[in-house]
Order: sequence, then structure tokens, then C-alpha cells
Amino acid sequence: MNYINQDQIIRQVKEKTGFSLWSLKEAIDALEEVIIENMLTATPEQPSEMRLFPGWRIGAKILPEREAKDPRNGEMLITPEKFSPYCTFEQYYRQKINKMVNDPQED
Repeated sequence: MNYINQDQIIRQVKEKTGFSLWSLKEAIDALEEVIIENMLTATPEQPSEMRLFPGWRIGAKILPEREAKDPRNGEMLITPEKFSPYCTFEQYYRQKINKMVNDPQED
């Protein structure tokens, strides 16, 4: 798996944009705050969602309490209401990546 952390992302964006490391760090910290604030608006009736970039959705939903089976003993129990964040990538990313792989000179 190719894993890069926040500092590496900031450095790569700095190389592409010329922005200062400090301003990029501030922008990413602010973006994180905005994402969390948006997620906190989720209710059991209405999930929260935002589109950060074309094809990238991030949000949260509240899953209601429900009856479930305990996998250890098979007994039925009630699971509590829980907060569930999510992030999805739409077909846009697959198409863009496939285009870059198949026609690397075009982008």
C-alpha cells in the first residue's frame, strides 16, 4: 500500500502550487474543521454531505438503534444509535485515472 501522511501531502501541494508550507497547513486545518462542523449537522432524518472536489463526497449519517444478533452467542440485542462518517469517490475519479494511465501525455 502506498501511504502518505498529511505532511507529505502538504509538501506535494507546495511543490505544485508554490504556496508556503504554513499557509497550506492552515488551509488543511481549516478544511478539517469545516468537514467536522458539517458532519455534526447530521440528524437521524437527514444525513450531512459535502462535495469537496468533483467526484468526492464526504459526509455523515446517524444510524438509528436497531435489533441485531450478538455474533458470540446468537442472542438478540438492541444496538444504540451511532454516528457513521463516510467518504465516497464517484465514477469521475475512475475515469480520470484510467485516462491518465491509458493516455499519460494528454494530461
